[in-house]
Amino acid sequence: MLGSDAAPAAASPPLADPAPQKQSTAKVIRAAVVGTVVEYYDFGIYGYMATMVATLFFVSENDTAALLGTFAAFAVAFFLRVPGGIFFGHIGDKFGRKTALSWTILLMVIATAAMGLMPTYATLGVWATVLLVLARCLQGFAAGGELGGANAFVSESAPARWRATQTSMVNSGTYLARWQPRSSRSVSPRPSRKNRSSSGRGAFRSCSAS
Repeated sequence: MLGSDAAPAAASPPLADPAPQKQSTAKVIRAAVVGTVVEYYDFGIYGYMATMVATLFFVSENDTAALLGTFAAFAVAFFLRVPGGIFFGHIGDKFGRKTALSWTILLMVIATAAMGLMPTYATLGVWATVLLVLARCLQGFAAGGELGGANAFVSESAPARWRATQTSMVNSGTYLARWQPRSSRSVSPRPSRKNRSSSGRGAFRSCSAS
């Protein structure tokens, strides 16, 4: 009979428990958002401390010219976000997203710490300005790699139906990071040019303590 010739139907595989996947996805999102907050707090604090940076690192009798030089260094970092995203995107493809994100955070921390410990123009002269701009370039390079890598990390880990929603959460870290420096800037008075000989280590001390 036809029924005897038919092969027995294969047993359906047991449904996997969705709890581990949800927990893993939540952990990935949390790590990506926290990493973005740390990166863009360090990246954005320079802009909020622009008047202090201009006084300590950009020599000029004209306050406006010194401030414009400070913002020029701020703008350079944005151009370096593009090669930073390309470089760390390749690192993420080759060695994994976690490795790439760890490198971006480490690079950002090193650059920010160097800016906080850097002597001022009164101590090193023009080399203080050069080193500050180089540290700022490293910040931009790291920031470009972090945001793209974090988005890719979450997108690759999220379920298909929630991929767009969960990936969009990463960008919330940039907005959270923008609120952090405001409280630091509000309690950091601008130093006068008479005190320019003071060490640059105090320039970012109030920010790193927050």
